[in-house]
Amino acid sequence: MSPQAIQCYLPLYNTRSRSRAHAQKEYPHLLQLLYRSILRPLQNLDQEVRYVYASLSPLVSLLLLLGVLILSACVTALADDDDGRKVVGGYFEEWSIYFAGFNIANLQANGVADRLTHLNYAFGGVNTTGCFIADSWADYQSPFLPSITGPYTGPLYGNFAALQQLKQLHPNLKVLISLAGADGFSAAAATEAGRQALRLVVH
Repeated sequence: MSPQAIQCYLPLYNTRSRSRAHAQKEYPHLLQLLYRSILRPLQNLDQEVRYVYASLSPLVSLLLLLGVLILSACVTALADDDDGRKVVGGYFEEWSIYFAGFNIANLQANGVADRLTHLNYAFGGVNTTGCFIADSWADYQSPFLPSITGPYTGPLYGNFAALQQLKQLHPNLKVLISLAGADGFSAAAATEAGRQALRLVVH
């Protein structure tokens, strides 16, 4: 960048009162000084930054690649069960039979059950005596849910009966229950009796 190109940055230069030629004639030393003391170092700094960036780019790329590979390995390790098989888990919310019109039978019909290794049933509640059924109608009372292998014969109905039928088709599927409720956990943890009851549930 030449001194002529930076003259527009001079506070003394006013296009309404001075021409460009006048500014160049009146402030040549000031323009040269500004160019040498400010802009030239900035240009050099820009070149140095680009050089450092170009030198580090392969190293940075390699480190990023190694980080992704390490993370992938960790995730893969965490996603293996005791038999070394990949864990493919999912959640089924008990209330989905109301609002979403989605049932356990849909997991079989859409092929998802064929790919799952673990199914978390959400949710059971927690209190000072252990855990409890959060929605008895959805969990084991409703006789109106679609079946998987045939009509429900009782005494179990609802989602639990559907889960039984799903397990008949997929005996290796591990069905778990997720416990929820911050207030319930707090109450259970507040006393030794509550903690003991919760331990019995967990184990």
